[in-house]
Parts: sequence; C-alpha cells; structure tokens
Amino acid sequence: MPRWNVHFDMSLDHRSAELMALIDTVHANAKLISRLPLPPVAEAKLNSLNIVRAVVGTTGIEGADLTTDEVTEILQSPETQVLPPSREREEMEARNAHAVMKFVEETPETEITEPLIRQIHRLTTQSIEYDNNEPGLYRSHPAHAGDYLPPQTNDEVRRLMGQFVSWINSGERRGWDCLIKAVVSHFYLVSIHPFGDGNGRTSRAVESFVLFKGGVNVRGFYSLSNYYYRNRAEYIRILDYTRFRSNDDLTPLALFALRGLKEELDWVSDQVVRYMRLIAFRDYAREQIFEPDSPATLAVAQRQFSLTGAVPEKGMSTPDLIDFVRAYLPEYRKVGERSVRRDIANLIALQVLKLEHNKVAPNLGVMDRFARSQTRAKP
Repeated sequence: MPRWNVHFDMSLDHRSAELMALIDTVHANAKLISRLPLPPVAEAKLNSLNIVRAVVGTTGIEGADLTTDEVTEILQSPETQVLPPSREREEMEARNAHAVMKFVEETPETEITEPLIRQIHRLTTQSIEYDNNEPGLYRSHPAHAGDYLPPQTNDEVRRLMGQFVSWINSGERRGWDCLIKAVVSHFYLVSIHPFGDGNGRTSRAVESFVLFKGGVNVRGFYSLSNYYYRNRAEYIRILDYTRFRSNDDLTPLALFALRGLKEELDWVSDQVVRYMRLIAFRDYAREQIFEPDSPATLAVAQRQFSLTGAVPEKGMSTPDLIDFVRAYLPEYRKVGERSVRRDIANLIALQVLKLEHNKVAPNLGVMDRFARSQTRAKP
C-alpha cells in the first residue's frame, strides 16, 4: 500500500491559461447569478435543492445509497425517523451533512483553523458509532484510505495539521483566489486523514466553507460534492495522481475541481434562468389574455389566466386537465366541459398553451423567440 509523505512544497501553475479562464468564468457566473432577481419562494426552493444534491453527493461518495427523494424527506422531517432501522446510519449521515452546511452558513469564522476543522468533523460524525472514531478528535491509531496509506501516528497527524493550518493561512496562500484555496485545502486534509472516520466528508465540507466565505455560494448552499459523486472514479484517481505521479504539481487537481465547479454553477444558472423564464412567461400570458381588443369578458379572461397557471410544465391530457380545473379551480366549479374546452382552445390560439403528443402544456418555448430577438438586437 503506497504512502505519500505529506509535505507543503507542491507547486501550482497560476499562469495556466485554462486555470485562469476557469477562475474568471466561475466568478463571472457567480456574479451573474447573484444579480438575477429571484422571488423568495423560488430562491428557497433552489437552496433546498442545492442542499439535497450536496448531501446526496458527499454521503454517496462514502457508500451511502440515498436517493434525492429520501434526502428531501429526511431534511423535511427533523423530528421523525424516515428510513427503516436497518438504514439508520445513512439517515444520520444525511442529517449530519445538513448540520454541517448550516454551521458553515452561520459561523462567523472566515479562516481555516484547527478548532473549525474539528467542529466540522464533530458535526459530521456525531451520534454515529464508527470504529475507532471520536467526533472532533484526531485519531490515535494507524489508518488507510483505500489504496493510500496516510500518516500513521497521532504525533504525525497533530504535527501535520498544525503545519497545514499555518501554511494555508500564510505567505502567498493569503493572496490565493478562494477557488484555489478551497481545492488545495480539501486535498491536504483528505491526505493527512486526521480522523478515525469521516475524513472525506470533513475535507469536502472545509472546501465548501472556503467557497462559501469567498462569496461563491450566491444562491444558497451548493458544493463540489455532487460533481465528485458523479465522477467518483476520476475523483479518486486525481487524488492519487496528485500524490504519486504529478511531480508535486497541484494544477491538474485544481483544473479537475474547477471544471466541476463551473459545471455546478452552470446548473444553478440554468435553474435560476428557468425560474425567470416562468415568471416572464406568466407576464406574457397575462398580456395575451387581457389584451385590450380581446372579445373575452373580464371574468372569462381571469379564469383563463387561472387555468394557465394550473397547467404543469410536463402537460396533461385534455380530459385530465378538464377534470382537474373543474375540481380545484373555483372559477371553473360551475363551468361546463364545453366552456373549459373552449378556454383551452382559445389559450392555444393565443400561443399561451400548446398541444403536443396529446398533452396540453404551457407554451414556454415562445419565450425563446424573445430571447433570440434581444440577442440579435445587440450591436
């Protein structure tokens, strides 16, 4: 089993064209996302989704088999056990990962310290019986991480943790971009492997801490954990490559991680744009339905607008939609089926709704027409 002698003399090519481009792109995307207006309800939903994805990712890397729906239910049920007793550990790992995220968001600390790292580990492994692990305490026994042999003695661990914290907070590292600092911190912590269990989750949480305090998490909490989870084999490979075959060069690891962070931000951006598109579509529908020259009465226009908002994005068959609106929309409870069909046909004629594959759905594609015309109008 190979052993890497942890040291702090590794290099990083700050002049790498791809690395500089990724840093610029990530910060530009984060800034753009932060400036897009998003209603509080939509932002809360996006934040919850980011948290769920991060929990699924960071626990999944370590072998937990939690689905997005399971994690969602767990986090929405703080006082109730969701999974069967045989999966109690997985459920607690999800709850602990969520507790770590809340801690990262709420702690006033902005610098990596040993007490901070130990507290993150304490939250990560609390209330779970792992072999040879004490929450928040450095291990006092030899360990291994897959095929990698980390420092073996408690004295080594304590010495290296002290050196790491001093090193990352001094010299040229103080001027490093938070993206680089986050990835490098993750690498050293997972390589020192200071705890009995939970080292990967703690290292990724510290990485997220640096990103959060650096202002990258601009639409709630998200992390690289989901990206690492989706690319688990490559994630493990690049850690070993950096230790044993990179000639002490951290650049390939940084490139791998920042490509993932760009991918995560692209996903967040897509979600924000999706919400904005829905809001813009609703305004478009209102303009079409309440058009001054429309022959429809105000009451008819109001119920048609209500119908538009009730149609799910994935669509519904016409019979199901008729049954749904007559059962759940007050405006349609005394309206006959023929009138509902006429309203649906009118909304399709206005290009507010569309009929495809025998399903009625919001005609969201109409918004692309306006986006393209705006792009062409630019000089």
